[in-house]
Amino acid sequence: MPDPLVIIGDAACDARDSAKRAGFEPVELLGEEALRRLRETPADAPVLFTGAMENRPDVMKAIAGERRLLGSPPAAVAAVRDPAALTDLPPFPGLRFPKTKPRIGVLERVVRRIVPGKIGSLYLVKPLGSFGGEGIRPWSRKSRVPPGSYLQQAVEGTPMCAVYQSREGWSAVLAGVTEQLIGEPKLGAGWYGWCGSIGPVALSTRERDALSHLGVVLAQRHDLRGVFGVDLIRDRAGDWWPVEVNPRYVPSVDVLERAASGQSLLGGRPAVPNGGVQHGLAVEHDADHPAGRGARFVASGADRAACFGSLLAAATRSRGA
Repeated sequence: MPDPLVIIGDAACDARDSAKRAGFEPVELLGEEALRRLRETPADAPVLFTGAMENRPDVMKAIAGERRLLGSPPAAVAAVRDPAALTDLPPFPGLRFPKTKPRIGVLERVVRRIVPGKIGSLYLVKPLGSFGGEGIRPWSRKSRVPPGSYLQQAVEGTPMCAVYQSREGWSAVLAGVTEQLIGEPKLGAGWYGWCGSIGPVALSTRERDALSHLGVVLAQRHDLRGVFGVDLIRDRAGDWWPVEVNPRYVPSVDVLERAASGQSLLGGRPAVPNGGVQHGLAVEHDADHPAGRGARFVASGADRAACFGSLLAAATRSRGA
């Protein structure tokens, strides 16, 4: 019988298939009930955190004191969730870093009100505890930054997610990259709401070198463990702008594993894509779900457009059932 793997988070279902590919029997627990139900699972079962748990450091610390984690320790999670974690990284060809501010100063606020144009749209307001793009919005020149939020420079380009496998904190290997589906109205997503991923994304040597460097630096500075993801924007010039670190399992892991014929990233081995077929997953947004998610779909296609079309078709069929 497979060993159990306890998966904790509002998006625990994202990691279910990955756990099975790694030879585990997944035990899914939602964030709010995790501490109570964890005691009902085998004491030697490791724990894997998924979406939104990075915003529950109290729960993470309590669990880390009792169980072996298949991922980063709470201190590492807290460190990379600080917006400053992406502002003081060393320069590297192909990487650019968005400006981050806790607030707009009085002088800058006055200038922005006087100067015509959409200067205010150059920043986004991002909640410190955001998950899946929830609460992100363009910053208005006349508005203040609400408590618990910060400003990040808005970057035009394609949303991406780079997935890494940590080498026990001393290094990290780039496992692959997926394109993020953001704000798709046919899936009920808001403007910046994450609703799926498609990949793997083909990379040039320069891009791979830049993203590999980013993962190594983050792992070494903050002791990241297991699999983790970094949300980025690829601009028209081919430069990559990291905008957020997700120090836990991300849904893009599942996409890359499907593209690698079911090889598991959780086992610590690289998952090598098999051919040029694109794989994807999508979720419909549901206000009644703890993570704002409803039905989940997977699909594949000969290229990005075919895969995206298959995902939308699956969602349409589900609504008509």
